[in-house]
This record gives sequence, C-alpha cells and structure tokens, in this order.
Amino acid sequence: MNPFVRSLRGQLVLVVLLLHVLVFAGLVWMTQRSIGHWTESQLQRRAQTLEVELAAALTGPIIERDYVTLAEIARELVSVAEVRYLVVTDAAGRELVRVGPEAAAGADVREFVVRISGAQARLGLDVASATAAVAEVGRSMALWALAAAALAAGLTVWLALGLTHRIGKLAQVADGLARGDWHARAPARTPGDELDRLGHAFNQMAQEIEARVVALEHAQQQTAEALEEVHQERARMVALIEAMGTGVLLVDRRDRVLYANEALRRMWLIDPETVIVGRLANDLLAHAGGRLAQPDHFSRLVLHVPGTQEISDSTELVMNDGRIIVQACRPVRDTDARLIGRLWLYEDVTQERRNAEQLIYLAERDGLTGLYNRRRFEEMLERALLDASRRQSRCALMLFDLDEFKHLNDHFGHRAGDALLVRVANELSTVVRRNEVLARLGGDEFALLVPDVERVEDVENLAERVVRAVARLPFTFDGRSLRITASLGIAVFPDHATSLPELVAAADLAMYHAKNAGKNGWRLYDGQIDVGA
Repeated sequence: MNPFVRSLRGQLVLVVLLLHVLVFAGLVWMTQRSIGHWTESQLQRRAQTLEVELAAALTGPIIERDYVTLAEIARELVSVAEVRYLVVTDAAGRELVRVGPEAAAGADVREFVVRISGAQARLGLDVASATAAVAEVGRSMALWALAAAALAAGLTVWLALGLTHRIGKLAQVADGLARGDWHARAPARTPGDELDRLGHAFNQMAQEIEARVVALEHAQQQTAEALEEVHQERARMVALIEAMGTGVLLVDRRDRVLYANEALRRMWLIDPETVIVGRLANDLLAHAGGRLAQPDHFSRLVLHVPGTQEISDSTELVMNDGRIIVQACRPVRDTDARLIGRLWLYEDVTQERRNAEQLIYLAERDGLTGLYNRRRFEEMLERALLDASRRQSRCALMLFDLDEFKHLNDHFGHRAGDALLVRVANELSTVVRRNEVLARLGGDEFALLVPDVERVEDVENLAERVVRAVARLPFTFDGRSLRITASLGIAVFPDHATSLPELVAAADLAMYHAKNAGKNGWRLYDGQIDVGA
C-alpha cells in the first residue's frame, strides 16, 4: 500500500474528498429533485389554467353541437398555445374533433385529460421549453455546486494538510524520542492553539523524560558498578570459602540448601553430579556417601540445634571410616535482626586429633623405646600412691638397669646401645600385665609400677620373670653374640615408704644392693638403710 495512503494525512485527504463528493452528489440529486417537483407543479398549474380556458371556450359549442366552431376554437388553441394536439370526445367516447398529431406525444409532450360538460378533451402540452429551462438551471446549479464543493474541498484539504503537517512534526519528534534522541523538540508557538499547547506539553514531557533517563542511566551505571563489585566480592568470598578446609552449608528458614562448598562435598562424600541447591539439608546429608559410625545418632546430632539455642555447641560426628568431623551452627539474620537462615560449619579434625594424640604420645613416651618416659611415669606413680592411700592398699615400684651397659655402649657405639634398649623394651612389654606400667627413666634405667599388690610374693615372682627375660634375650651385633643381664630393686608402698621420694629411694637402694650382690638378680628393700637420710 502507498505510504501516503497509510499516513494520517493521506487518510484525512481521502476522507475529505470522499465526503465532498458525497455532499456534491447529494446536492445535485436534491437540486434535480427539487427542480423536477417545481416543474411538475408548474405543469399542473398550467394544466389547470388550460382546463379553465378550454371549459370556457368549448362548453358552448359542445352543448350546441356546433362542431365546426369547436374545431375552429381547437385549431386556434393549438396554433397559439403550447398545446401540441387536442382531441375532444363525447360521453359515449365518439371523437368530436382532433387537432394536431397525437403521435407527437413523447418526452417533450405531456398529456392532460379535461372534463367539459359531459365531454372529454385530451390535450398534449409541450414541455420541451420547460424541460430545457430546467436542464439549464440544473447544469448551472450543478456547476455552482461543483465549484463550491471544489473550493470547500480545497480549503478543507489545505486545513487538513496543515493540521496533519503539525501532527506529523509531533510524530517525528515522538519517533526521535523512541530512538533515544532526547534533544528532539516539537515546534510550538506562544500563544497558540491546542496543537501548540500539545507541543509545549510534549516538549515539557520530553525534558522530564530526558532528565529521568539521564538519572536512570546514572543509576544503572552505579547499579552496574555495585553489581560488579558485589560479583567480585562474591567471587573473592567463594574463592576464600572454597580454599578453606571448613565445609560450609547455608540453608534458609525452611532448611533448604542455598549454598555448599566443595569441602562439604568431600567431607560427606557427596557425588559431584548431585544437585545440592534447593534440597532439604537433612535429606541431603542423610543420603550422602559419608555415614556416622553409629547411624542412630544421625537425627539426634546432625543439623540439630538443641533447645532454643541460636548458636549450637560444637558437636563431634564420628564417621564410619574413622574420620572425626566437628559440626557447628550460626544463625543468619537480615538487617532487621530477623532469622532468615542458618550457616552450618563442618571441620574435619581427624588429622588434628591424630597430631594431638601424637604430641601427647611424644610428651609422655620415650622417643627410642616407646615406653612411658620419666615425667609421665612419675605422674602415674604419684596417682597410684594416692589411690593406694585412699583405698588403704599397697603398690610396688621396681627400678632396674642393664649390667655393663656402659662398657657395651662405649665399645660398640651408641647404635648398638640403642638397639639393645629397644630389644629389652619389646621383650619386657610381653612380660608385664595390662595394669602394670613399664617405663624408661633414661639411659639404661627402667621402672615398673605394680598397682594393687595383695601379696609381696607376686611382686617377687614378677621381678624374677623380668630378670630372666633380660638374661635370655639373644643379642648379636656385628656378628658377635652378647649376653645382657639386669639388676632390679623392689620397694612396696606403704611398707617401705610413705611418700613418692622415699619409695623411689628405697627401690633405688634395693637395685644397688642387687648389683653389689653379683648382678643379674633382684632384691626387695629390707629397711636396713634409712631412705630418708
């Protein structure tokens, strides 16, 4: 379709022209109809006049049956009037007189019937001149109507074009604003008509839109910068959280997972393909690969905040693969301090516990033999004395060392001495019972604590087994077989001493007494030497 026809201007021009054509056609039709009615009314008046004249002229000859006079009057009427023919018949329908050719009746002749004293006269009235006059008047009026319609149409189109031109300017400005040309303005005069006021309002609206768009663009830029900063901060936080060894599980108020890091997946052995976000946290962990060593503890320990506490105490979860995971919870609140979720933290402390146990082991064990060291042994001995005093029972202390150990160490070197000490410690560990404590006090000195002594004979039998075990121990170094023996002293609490220093001194004196007696033997403290001196 032609763009002009699609435009408001083209449509308005077409409508104006169509309206004027319709108005012009209507005016012409109404004019012709009015002229026709007027002509018909004039013909009727002329016929009435002729009827009166015919009645006056023909009544006498008809009554008198003077057909010659009747014919002369008829010819005179036809010759001097606009009557083209005249036919007079009596009441019986017989023709009395005929003047003029009746066949001439047609478009230019109108026939009228006149009643005269029982007779009837048919006359054909010439209407050609009247018809020509009417046509001429119609053409004149049509021309005038056409001129008026053309003038009116031209003025209307001119006004329409001017109006649509100004509306088109507004449309162009609107299109410019739609394309982002915020400086586009509509032409407007001051003072002006409604379109000018519309243009002023449009320009004011454009200015406000421009100001708001500028403010919006500035706000969008600030928002974009803030979002970029938030994204960067989130990326840093995620990188930090992912780099941590702590498992992080963030849930909403309905306990649905919002975020979980890789450390949590590793701790709970969650498949990398498993979708986490959106699932119930309890359901997720309950069906994870990592399980508790005691499954019945799951609902009581995992993801459980006891009572109304907002921050749960740390809970240790022992997994079935031996790992130890510590669980803790922190509330997450919005700016109005309303609870919107919880942050669950999981830390695998297995290695830390092992390290701690190792530190404890190293702190209380001898680094060479693995037996308890002097410090730890003295603590256990002191506790045993307190328990014996409270229960009014007895306990025994054995101190022994290896005979000629210094000579072996100096002759074969420290490596041989260390190897011998390890062999002795391993052998004696099989001799002592579970409730008895074996320790290396330093060098080649060993100690053995026997709690809950009922009979001294049992302690003496144990001492005999220790001495014999050391003596039977085969030891070969650099191809040479060496024989090792031990000297052992026994002191019983509270028989031989009432305090730890006295008991140690008593056992030490008994050991030297065994060594002086020939070595490779044991002695029970006999009280001949004052241990408190």
